[in-house]
Amino acid sequence: MKNKYRYSIIVLILFLQSTFIAQEWTWIKGSNGGNDLGVYGTKGVSAPANKPGARVDAVTWTDGSGNFWLFGGYGQAAAGGPGLLNDLWKYNPVTNQWTWIHGSNTVNQLGVYGTMGIGTVSTIPGSRWGSSAFVDAAGNLWLFGGNGYGNVSSASGAMSDLWKYDPVANTWTWMKGNIGFNLVGVYGTQGVSAPSNMPGGRTVAVEWVDANGNFWLFGGAGTANFFSGQLNDLWKYDPSINEWTWVKGSQLADQYGTYGTKGLSAPSNNPGGRSYSASWKNSAGDLFVYSGYGSASGGPSQGVLNDVWKYNIILNEWVWINGSDQIDQYPSFGMLGVSNASNIPGGRTRCNLWKDKNDNIWMFGGFGFAANGPSFRLNDLWIYTVSSDKWTWVGGDTLINQNSNYGTLNVASPNNKPGARDRLMGWTNLNGDFFMMGGFGNVLSSYTYMNDLWKLRSTPNIDIKGNGISIADGDLTAAVIDHTDFGSICLNSIPITRTYTIQNLGADTLKINAAAITGPDAGMFNLSGITFTTTLLPLGAYTTFSVTFNPSSSGIKNATITIYNTDPNEAVYDFAIKANVITPNVSISGNPSVCNGSTLVLTASGASTYTWNTTAMTITISVSPTSNATYTVTGTDVNGCINSSIKTISVNPLPTISISGGTTTTCPGAISSLTVLGGLTYTWSTSNTFSVINVTPTVSTTYSVIGSDVNGCLNSATKTVSVHLLSAVTITTTSNPLCSGASATLTANGATTYTWSTSSNSSSIIVLPTSNTNYTVNGTDGNGCKNLSIKTITVSPLPLINVTGPLVICNGNYSTLTATGANTYTWSTNAITNSVSLNPTINTTYTVFGTDINGCLNSAVKTITVNSLPLINSSSSSSAICVGQSVTLTASGANTYSWTTGATNSLIAVSPLASTIYFVTGTNQNSCSNTASTSIIVNPLPTLTVTTSNPLICIGQTATLAAVGANTYSWSTSVTNSATVVSPTTTTYYYVSGVDLNGCSSTASVTQNVAICTELSKLTASNFEIKTYPNPFKDNIVIESTSPLQIVRISDVEGRLLLVRSFNSTLFRYTLDLSELMPGVYIFNCVSDNGLKNIKIIKE
Repeated sequence: MKNKYRYSIIVLILFLQSTFIAQEWTWIKGSNGGNDLGVYGTKGVSAPANKPGARVDAVTWTDGSGNFWLFGGYGQAAAGGPGLLNDLWKYNPVTNQWTWIHGSNTVNQLGVYGTMGIGTVSTIPGSRWGSSAFVDAAGNLWLFGGNGYGNVSSASGAMSDLWKYDPVANTWTWMKGNIGFNLVGVYGTQGVSAPSNMPGGRTVAVEWVDANGNFWLFGGAGTANFFSGQLNDLWKYDPSINEWTWVKGSQLADQYGTYGTKGLSAPSNNPGGRSYSASWKNSAGDLFVYSGYGSASGGPSQGVLNDVWKYNIILNEWVWINGSDQIDQYPSFGMLGVSNASNIPGGRTRCNLWKDKNDNIWMFGGFGFAANGPSFRLNDLWIYTVSSDKWTWVGGDTLINQNSNYGTLNVASPNNKPGARDRLMGWTNLNGDFFMMGGFGNVLSSYTYMNDLWKLRSTPNIDIKGNGISIADGDLTAAVIDHTDFGSICLNSIPITRTYTIQNLGADTLKINAAAITGPDAGMFNLSGITFTTTLLPLGAYTTFSVTFNPSSSGIKNATITIYNTDPNEAVYDFAIKANVITPNVSISGNPSVCNGSTLVLTASGASTYTWNTTAMTITISVSPTSNATYTVTGTDVNGCINSSIKTISVNPLPTISISGGTTTTCPGAISSLTVLGGLTYTWSTSNTFSVINVTPTVSTTYSVIGSDVNGCLNSATKTVSVHLLSAVTITTTSNPLCSGASATLTANGATTYTWSTSSNSSSIIVLPTSNTNYTVNGTDGNGCKNLSIKTITVSPLPLINVTGPLVICNGNYSTLTATGANTYTWSTNAITNSVSLNPTINTTYTVFGTDINGCLNSAVKTITVNSLPLINSSSSSSAICVGQSVTLTASGANTYSWTTGATNSLIAVSPLASTIYFVTGTNQNSCSNTASTSIIVNPLPTLTVTTSNPLICIGQTATLAAVGANTYSWSTSVTNSATVVSPTTTTYYYVSGVDLNGCSSTASVTQNVAICTELSKLTASNFEIKTYPNPFKDNIVIESTSPLQIVRISDVEGRLLLVRSFNSTLFRYTLDLSELMPGVYIFNCVSDNGLKNIKIIKE
């Protein structure tokens, strides 16, 4: 049982602190300087001196044997300055040696693509850094994208090609994608895979492999649907069909994140665009993303992040579970080794992250924020416990840009530490230890590319191994690889012994106090090889103990080993063991008895190989015993375990079967009875199963029967029945098929006498069927044997003629009648089409005859009713009016009306401006319509013209006003003549109304201007010039006069005085503000010493 179930919370905190602080770094290989060149050696051959050159952003993975692999990156090859790499290395952590496996030992190499899907010894990806890597179930590496070279250009960029490396064949294969770089993505339909789908070129994205072997890719820096930037699209690649699927995220770059509520997933949640993030997958198959450079929930810029996201594949939803939704956050370190909900690493990118056996996440270094200064390179070490959602600072510095402390090569020490760095590479071995290499960081206070290799051991003080593999405390799942699963053993075979090692990895002496084996099958496991009460283990020392398994029964056997020791953190160290005890369950299947002379198949099961007492060595044997016999089989399973089985077979005699009865010779179809004896059940050749059967053979026939007794044994017998030959009876007919109502003559031939189904006994009959009818005749020949013949007379029904079309019309209209139901038609009008157009003037009946494809004839009759039209009358209240007057129109003779004016009343009023003819359509109760019209003459109004004998007079003078254009007049002065004399004292408007000979009237006016005339005895017009501008005007207008003005009167076009402006000056130019006037046309009456001038002015 694990200690966390036995200690208080305080003790647990101390345990975490003690465990995490006890972690020690070991510098195990590589240089403690910078920018080291690679030592490649011989390709395929490991050597102590071999080492990759200093580099960053390479691809790493661990194979099934625990070897570490390294591909590409940016850094040093065998010579020259730093550049892009495509060399492939393998590191054996047991021998601590590197092997150059593949690729070039020079930088900036172009790719050799070959044929897509076909790998050769020469095909290889171009040099690149920041690729994404996947490892499939077969141990092959899959490589996607990165920043590097294709095969056609010396320039590099973000790639979107997909490669597979087979470590067994040591060959690369170009599987998919483009040779070029910086290409946009082909997204297709979200959630739907397609051969053309392809993520855009990108680098430093994060990746996972799910439980089904699919590859997942998120984000990175590259090209989306159009623009380049930080991405947040999520892709899935199915290697079985070689297709990509755009699953989630945006087709655009530099998108902000949608965080939602922390801890709650939602379909709309999505991390922002980012690159250089870290990722992992938990045991439940969920995908995690941590940190990176990109966009948070908003803000004007991008920065480093410290948020943690989880993606659920089944729900297709993201959930924000830890960290901030803002960029560039400072850390909260808390106490070294103590977990706390407030602890949080600062925002960072380009860090390294790995998962231990307990699903805890370890994170080291990167580029970001520490406790001091701006963002820069880090060397802090953290553990994130996913189950409690807490961070713990467990090592490294709280400041930026710290130097390494290498110590002694291959010697662990609490004082050892890697310096601040980013873009580093890492692996985890099969024991859960972390290995870290290179990156870009601090060496003696300068920044450089590195190739140093470090190891961080993350196991507790007491370590128990089986088969060299650490067994986790509390491991309840036994495994063959660490010898906790003893495998399969045959019952009663020799016992199996497994040996385990206990090693002290802590700083203090470890004492093993006791050990015990418990569980349901503990009695079959025996512990030996150590005296626990006196076992003391100093640092690094180890001891062994053995467990022997001696089974006493078959089945799965389980037990638990518990080691009691002085490790304060794991004082009770327990783990499960098991074994599978096998006894093959050999059995024989097959019938326990057999009939004499029959063959029986016996089948053995429960083992892998078999040996019978018949000397056969097959799974099945065929036997034909003539008397009772016993058969034995011995089976051996895949584990060599043996068992046997015995089966006794009884042999039964056959029954005696005989047939009696039946007539020797008979007519065809006559009944003959057959009886069988000697068995229990029977099966005749007729398929009958009765002991007595009646047969009616038509030809001579031999009948057989198989009889079965109580033991199921079978025997048979036969019986032949002879049959006379029978003459064939036939029927001929005069006509077939018939139309309904027609008759046909049927004649029988081939026999001596006949009997029809109509009861007639003659050879010929006349029939008149009304529907399809079968007629049967029975004929009897000279042997008295009967035969029959059947004749089917087909009766075709008469066609059902249907006539459609209007049956009620108005006089003068047409009706189109259409006949259906036949093939051809003839109308009573002699038309031979299916449709006819008719125009009767009275009620008329029409007949159509139709003939179908069988030649059958039928008819139909339709009567068309003709309704008369209404007699419409239209009148008016007056036949002539003046312009502007109205007149009433009246319609009668129908039920409803429709005028050309759109009106629908019988009585309407109209006011035409010109002489007009009005039409009205009336419809009666039968919907028949007719039309009438009325003409209205419209007389124009008289056009009056009014003049004055003197437009401007002085006070006391007279002027004669005259009107023309009408027959009679009426002035506003009450004068009724065409002219009137006026003498106003002020300017006055005069009106006159005129009536012409048609009685139409109109009105006109005139303005008589009056001046004071103090200096002139008489005022005359037009003795000076006036100019105005602008004209038209908006608010202000300028008047220029050749004579100074006394007064300006402003009137509308109808002569109404609106404004007066007076002037006491000798000026010749005047500006008037007339903003108070509405837009329109106005008359300016300008008066000066030299006369009067009228001007027309327009205001906009």
